[in-house]
Amino acid sequence: MSTPFEDAQTGLEKIKSATLRALAKAADGMTNAEIADALGLRTSFSGSHKNYLTYTVLHILMDEGKLTTTVKGRHRYYHLKKS
Repeated sequence: MSTPFEDAQTGLEKIKSATLRALAKAADGMTNAEIADALGLRTSFSGSHKNYLTYTVLHILMDEGKLTTTVKGRHRYYHLKKS
């Protein structure tokens, strides 16, 4: 039987993988909200921390060197990092 930590790490890896697959299909990149929608993880919370789960995952992927960002107007777009 796995531990809660192991279960959480397995879940995180699946969300990271799904995020990368979604971004691979988006030539112009995606915003955090668009990624949250694509993965079915959009929150209904109306405060300033909306969609925090996907935001955190995106920044983990950035720390791992897998993503870059661009800013267009008020929106930040996430892109797969080109090799």
